This record gives sequence, structure tokens and C-alpha cells, in this order.
Amino acid sequence: MAKAQLVTRATASGTNTENLNKGSALTHAEMDKNLIGLRDASFGIADDSSTVLSVTDDKTITIAGGTGITTALSGDTLTITNSGVSLSGSTNNTIATVTGTDALNGEANLTFDGSTLAVTGNITATTSIANDAISIDDNEIKTTRSNDNLRVSANGTGAISIGSDDFYGPNAVYENYYGSQDLNKIAGFRFDQSVDANTAARAYGVGIAQSTTVTGSSSSNSNFRQRAMNVAESVDMAGFSYTRSGDTRGPAAAVYATNIVNTDTTASTINAITGASNWAAAYADSSTYAAGDITINEAIANAGTIELYSGSHTGNFAMTNAYAFKTYAFIDGSNDTLTNMYGFYHGASSSQTGTITNNYAFYDATNSLSVFGDIQTQAVSITDNLITTNRSNDNLNISANGTGDVVITQSNNYPGLSNNPRNVMYYEDAATTFGTRNYSNNIYGVFKIDSGQSDSSSSNDRYRNVFHMELDLNGKDSTATSSALTRGPQNAIMTIVNNTASGNSTLGNANGAQNLLSPRTEGSGDLTITESAAHSSSVEADAASGTTITLTDTYGYHSSGYSTSGSGTHAVTNFTHFYAQTNSGNSSITNEYAFYSEDDTAKSRVGSLERYREKINSLTSSSTITVDCGLAPVHTVTLGTNTGFNIANLGTGQSVTIIITQDGTGSRTASFGTDGSAAVKFAGTYSALSTAAGAIDVVTIFNDGTNFLGNCAKAYA
Repeated sequence: MAKAQLVTRATASGTNTENLNKGSALTHAEMDKNLIGLRDASFGIADDSSTVLSVTDDKTITIAGGTGITTALSGDTLTITNSGVSLSGSTNNTIATVTGTDALNGEANLTFDGSTLAVTGNITATTSIANDAISIDDNEIKTTRSNDNLRVSANGTGAISIGSDDFYGPNAVYENYYGSQDLNKIAGFRFDQSVDANTAARAYGVGIAQSTTVTGSSSSNSNFRQRAMNVAESVDMAGFSYTRSGDTRGPAAAVYATNIVNTDTTASTINAITGASNWAAAYADSSTYAAGDITINEAIANAGTIELYSGSHTGNFAMTNAYAFKTYAFIDGSNDTLTNMYGFYHGASSSQTGTITNNYAFYDATNSLSVFGDIQTQAVSITDNLITTNRSNDNLNISANGTGDVVITQSNNYPGLSNNPRNVMYYEDAATTFGTRNYSNNIYGVFKIDSGQSDSSSSNDRYRNVFHMELDLNGKDSTATSSALTRGPQNAIMTIVNNTASGNSTLGNANGAQNLLSPRTEGSGDLTITESAAHSSSVEADAASGTTITLTDTYGYHSSGYSTSGSGTHAVTNFTHFYAQTNSGNSSITNEYAFYSEDDTAKSRVGSLERYREKINSLTSSSTITVDCGLAPVHTVTLGTNTGFNIANLGTGQSVTIIITQDGTGSRTASFGTDGSAAVKFAGTYSALSTAAGAIDVVTIFNDGTNFLGNCAKAYA
């Protein structure tokens, strides 16, 4: 093909820059370049190797034939003809596959005759496989006909083996218990593994599960029996007898065995093995299941029933011994030991946040169970008349049912108490005489230090008989009050003195509560107690983060005074809210306090003082004297030299008095400062002390929180 012939006026080559908006006439050169551009335009054809042929109007494209393919032009028509492709290795009904890039092969192991697809070798499918009876979809095999059974069977005497290894290979665990594995006629389940016990995942070898969704309610249908069943074949004795003794002989509905071996010379330990584990579980977790309630009238983890059913049979039908549950231990070997054998073991129930109303290890509906001898459970032993716990350091808990009380009593005349008691220690003696000590209910703790170490820092040296009361208000309010503080929680210790006779009675002493601290030495060693108290009280508050505890009025010790009731006459000569008795051994006490506040800022509110006395501290003459106001409010000193006084530990609102006496020489001077380097301010202008020998001056200093204010009274005669 030749290019189109053009006649130009100005140029024979070149191209224009595209401009579609030009508003003037084209020049000869522009018209020439437009025609040249149209003539020389092309399009490309690329092959598999990305080689591109630019096709212009002077090129000829040839369409060539190939193996089995011819081409022909007739007029303006192109005809492509396939003359047939030969398959290598082909026979009738074989299916062709591709080998390499250009060859088709008929596969002898893959044939289809129009009705049967035959495959010799393996089949691999990435989607589903199905026929008219079953389908294999992903990892699920199921029947496709409506309500059809899925059957798995072996050929002849073969059996089905399920597991990662062939069940019918060496497997001593099975053979040790049941003999040759050939005795298994239907199916064998086997899973062999080697695991590290520290990292192993759970491995449940065989699981049989059935899930049912109930779509209707019933109170009469007897056929609602959903079971994942393991059922033994029924045995027809057919008039013959089998009398070989032994519990393992004869037919059994199910046999469970767990076998532990050790094939290594190193000793091994495992805490527990279980022959069979049976659960009856109920779940109502709304995160997994629906949130509806579930009520189960009876839950049976293991149901054992002995049945005798003769029907219309008129002959004898007898069982000699029937055991709903029978167990025994078999120990074979002089070195074999079994520490504890439990015929029945009832473990501790784990209710978490739920509630178990009645928890029975054994329940006899006929109330015919009688036990003679000792009783032992995991938690408690009853030996003769002693009840003890079995677990190490375990508590012994005694509780009653519902609103019942736990009563420890020697009397059958327990009358019950008002105000809903729960645990009662009750003793009654209606024939008591004077002159006999009667300590009815004692809480008594005895400890003996049995080690040789000394302890000066441990916070655990606490030996207590404890009365503990706890009330959780749970977001509710109880605002009832009384002047005697009898509302709300308290540990109440009450002594009731009564006279039920018509005659008058006199009692020398009565005490609501006696707190007695009794130090003793019963050996030859001394006893020193650094701090002691017959009565110690504290109010301890613990506020959680973000909360506030507010105590409006709090009393470490509160006396509610003396109250009267009844129509009779009351007479009290002296009532003392707090009485500090004179100690008979005053000489042995260095400092005796009737009241002592460790916090100098703590407020004290007292009524009229019948008698008042201040402590006096004696100072030693020196050129510098520190007056520690924490030791005493009054200090005395005889000056033997000129002295600078330093007032220390004088708190806000506190005053100190210094009685200064001149020695026999006299004319001693004094200045006054503070531990805060502030001068003491005196009324007017402070002048020197009295100068006469033996003269007495009294200096008083008060701290108002800003200034130390002093006054000097001179020359006491």
C-alpha cells in the first residue's frame, strides 16, 4: 500500500500545534500540516511479547493460518477455518487436559461416557462435591435427599477407624483392658499425641453432642427425651445361663477407663485422674444465649436405676443384690499404695455469685439413714463427740436455716430472744445460790509465745478477742438518732440486774462492761509493757477513692449519763461521767494523766472546774536557756548569769509563765526570743529585771498566732 498523494502550497512536512479556537483563516502552511498529519496517523498491534507494530495507511496486515487453521479472502470477506486438532494419547470417552502451552491430552484415568464420570486416583476440589445422595461442602459431609440417613460402613470384616492414626494399629491402652482390637466390630476412635503438659491444649478425643431448640411447651408428652446416647446391645439369654462371677463379666451399657502409665525411668506425678465425668449443666449467659430465665425442677448428673419388669410373665424374676452404685479398689503389688479410698466423694460446691439453698452429699427420702461410728467428709470429721475440720487451718462454720438461730446451750429451755438474734450462747441456771462464781459464757483466748525472737517493729503483734459488727447501707438511709447513741450498728454489752421476787434485794456492785487489763508474771522473768490501757477506743474511717465520709459528731468515748424509767423512786448520790481514781502506787508512776491529748490543737470543752493545777518545770541557769513549752506551762529558774531565753514549742493560743529569781549576787539580765527568730513584744518598753539579790519577777508570754506578747511583773515581795 502506498501513502496518499498530497498537493501542498507552502510545506511538505511537519505538524501543527492543536488549536481548536483560532478565530482567523488558516494559512497555507497550516492547511498543509493538517493534511500531512491525517495521512501519517497510525494505530498499534502488539503480540504476546509486547512487541508493537505501528499500522499506517501504507502497511498490509496478514492473517496467517496455523496447525489445523486456514484463512481465505473472497472479496472483502475473511474466512478462518478449523480443520481439527489431534489429541495426544486419546481414546474414546477420555477427558482432555492441557499439557504445556499448546498440547491437549486425553486422560485415561478420567473418563465420561455420557452417564458415568470415572476417576482413577485422587480428587481435589476447592468447592463442593455432590451427587444425588450426599454432598461434601467445605469440611461437612451430609445427605441431600430429604430426611435421609448418612451411613458409614466398612467392607466385609473391616471396621471404621477414626483418628489421626489407625485405631487398629498398636495400642496397648485398649488391649490392656479389653484384649485384641479386633474385638471392636463397628468403629474405633484413636488419637495419638505427644505434648508438653505445661503448654498442651485441651484434647478431648471423642465428643458426642446433640443440640436441640425447643419450639413448643408441654406438660404431658412423654417423648421429650433428648439424649446423646451410648447404648449397649440387648442380650437375649435364650434359655441359657452365664454364671461366671466378677463385676466385669456379662453385658455392660458403657465402659469408661482412664489408664496412666510411665514409660520413662524418671518418676512422674499427676494430681488427678477420672474414670468418667458426668455433668448436668444449665447456661443462661445473655452474651451467648438469649436472656430468658431457666427453671429446672430436678438436675441429675448421674441417674442409676435398677429395673425389674416381668409384664405378663408369671414365672420367677429375681435379683439377689441390687447396687445403684458400687465401687471398690484393686491394689496389686507390694509397693503399690493408695492413701485415701472414697466410695463416694462430695466435693465443695462452687456457687460463685449464685445460691444453693440445700446442698446434700446424701439424701434419704425415707429418713432411714442411720450412722453408727465416726463420720468423715473432705471438710469435717465427727469422731465420738468431737467435730473437727480436715483441711489444713480450715474454719468450722455452724449456721442455721433461714431465720433460725444457732444456739449453743446446755438447757432445753432456750426461750428465744427478741430483736432477731442469729448466733446465741445461752446458759440458764434457775437454782443458783450466792457464794458461787458463775461465769456462764466465756470467750477465752490463750496464746503462748513459743519462739525465742524479739519483735520491735512488726504490725502483726495483735492478740484479740474481737466483737465485730458490720452494716452495709447499700445506698440506703437510716437517719434515726437518740441522745444515747443507741441507734444504728453497735457491739452491745449489757448486764441486766432484776428482782423478780416481792422481797427487797441489795447488790453491792453492778457493771455494764468490765474492761480489765491484768499484767502478770508467773515465772521468774520480769514483764515490761510500754503502753497499756484498760479501755482503748478509736474511730477508724476508710473512704474509697472519689467518696467522702462525713462524721458530724464523733466521740472516742461517750457517756450518756444516767436515765430513769418506771414509776418508782430513784436516788443517785454521785454520778461521775469519768473518774480517775488515785493510784495507790503513785511512787511507781513517772507521769500520771487524768486526760491526755497528743494533739496540741485538739479542743477541750469542760464545765466548771472544781480544782485545777498546772505542772511546773525547773530550769537550769545558763547563758542560753531553751524553754520547751511542750513540757509544762510554768517554768522556774534562779539566774546565776546573764541569760538569753529561747521560747520553743509555744503553739497558737498557748501561754507560758517563767518565774525568774535573782541569785545572791543579783543584777542578772535577761532577753527573750523565740524558736522562730521573732522577738517577744512586751507592753510598753521592756526594762531590765529586778536587780536586788533574791528578787522574783514573773514573765508571761502568749502566742496569738502572729505575735509573741509578753508581760513582766517585777519584784514580788
